[in-house]
Amino acid sequence: MNLFKISRDTVIPLVCAVSLAAAAPTQAAETAAPEKSPGTTASLFGDKIIVKGKGVEIRSGQLEEAFLSLKANKAANGQDIPIDAEPDVEKQLLERMIA
Repeated sequence: MNLFKISRDTVIPLVCAVSLAAAAPTQAAETAAPEKSPGTTASLFGDKIIVKGKGVEIRSGQLEEAFLSLKANKAANGQDIPIDAEPDVEKQLLERMIA
């Protein structure tokens, strides 16, 4: 027995309104967030130079950004970087950054 009769024309706008209302606090929190996250290793330990050569200087924060970007791109494509492979992947990234 149906207690409520709701048409499809009523449900769709209602779902959209609830979705927008749920997303509004998240958007406000994102705009109020600081530019740099306090949880990065560079902010905790300093942005140390890990490679310095003729015309090349790479800091730990740059390598971390490149690694996180690669990891995010792979995750977006449904792929994963195993934890035991992370040092090798970072080494390959560093070699690419130097070249």
